[in-house]
Amino acid sequence: LPLKIWQAEKNSKSELMPIEDYLKDCWAKKQEAIDMRAYEITYDELNEIIFGIHYREPEYYWTIHRSAFEENRETGLLETYYQYYEGETGRPFDRQEELEREWEIVQEKTKDCKTDLEKALVVHEHLCDTIVYTAQLGVRSHDIEGGILEKQSVCEGYALAYKYYMNRFGIPCKVVSGVSMDMPHAWNQVLINGKWYLVDATWDDTLCSKQQNSHAVKHDYFLTSEALFEDHTWDKESGKFETCSDTTYDDAEWRADARGMCAYQGGLYSAKTRIQDGKVEWGIFRYDAEDPNKPGEMVIDL
Repeated sequence: LPLKIWQAEKNSKSELMPIEDYLKDCWAKKQEAIDMRAYEITYDELNEIIFGIHYREPEYYWTIHRSAFEENRETGLLETYYQYYEGETGRPFDRQEELEREWEIVQEKTKDCKTDLEKALVVHEHLCDTIVYTAQLGVRSHDIEGGILEKQSVCEGYALAYKYYMNRFGIPCKVVSGVSMDMPHAWNQVLINGKWYLVDATWDDTLCSKQQNSHAVKHDYFLTSEALFEDHTWDKESGKFETCSDTTYDDAEWRADARGMCAYQGGLYSAKTRIQDGKVEWGIFRYDAEDPNKPGEMVIDL
């Protein structure tokens, strides 16, 4: 047995390495046959743990692609868990180098951002700009391999991609599973300036064709309170999710903008038409990222 597990069995169960840490350690070493006897769990319980890791740290998406197990026929407890690291063609499931290149793109887009709100916006726009909603990739449509690497995913891929980038920025974020428009759905909760807000990049993305170079990006579901998420339902009593009651951004002027936005040095920028004092203005407007009540200021007249 691996030394850490042997020591745990010899001493007491209280000496066990936390199972999440044990699994990550084995995965890092590309260990294929992983001894699970000391943990006294079933395969279903292990699966729940692995999916929990995947939801908190989406870069472990590949752990759910192919595995096997052996259990004790008498007790039903798991004895060995087999994790596969490559497909039948020898291609690794873990595409870390590609993922790092995608992260570098987002880093470049956010290099001039001063606030977490700006970064949260840029990632929202980036996902809406790059992902095509589709289930054609099967299980990969439900994780960041589809959402970030293949640019094709369903709502779960959007939500896990958003979570992945927020993790990289150190911005607290959660993936919420529930129902929207009578369909199983996934979205996010994100912590901005000490308060939790809801984000649904899937429903803000209007792209229908991968060949389009630009498209409308809505902001109906970006940094909202639960009051604006009435068409979403989830288990609010489970203790897994946060209460999103703050309405700071519910009436933000930029919420009505149906074009992609960008962020720079404390400002959110949008090209739009606005009627001000009976006069039609067309230009690029700047919104203060730190003062949502401040009206947008036209900085370039088009």
